[in-house]
Amino acid sequence: MNFPKRVTLELTNHCNLHCVFCPRRFMEKDTGFMDLTLARSLMAEMGRWAREHGPVTVVPFFRGESLTHPHWDILLATLHEFNLGPIQLATNASLLTEERARRLLEIGVDTLSFSMDTLDPDVYRTLRSSDYATSLGNVLRFLEMRTAHREGGGCRVVQVSAVEVESNSEEMDAFVDFWSGLV
Repeated sequence: MNFPKRVTLELTNHCNLHCVFCPRRFMEKDTGFMDLTLARSLMAEMGRWAREHGPVTVVPFFRGESLTHPHWDILLATLHEFNLGPIQLATNASLLTEERARRLLEIGVDTLSFSMDTLDPDVYRTLRSSDYATSLGNVLRFLEMRTAHREGGGCRVVQVSAVEVESNSEEMDAFVDFWSGLV
């Protein structure tokens, strides 16, 4: 029997943004946060897989913003207890305070992906219903902190992603050029 090499563990389906391209807007379900006991039980099961069949990459997000979970850091740290494999997290960066950034580095998330989409603050506001300067500042501060934290481990891979839509399609080359030297 084949076992998964990658598992999505959605900590929450809640999100603080209302992105125009996100399928969440078509969901009719209530939002909520994964219970710590349930999460630990799922992690233990994944740990058994990993011991028997090799590492499994854990992606602790799907449609929600994981940093809205009141215990996101406990859950991410718990993943390491079970020695599963790499942790890959994505965030919209709007909630990435200095304290949260420090905690992510301490936990040792392997890959962190920031959803940025554009270099234009007005387009960003239209696409993500959020403040571009805040998210950009949070990402840039994280990158500085990561460089300073490098000796102690931290995040091995940082990436920035974009959903290409009509309003940002002409700037994709500039977007890639801007981020290429940083992530």
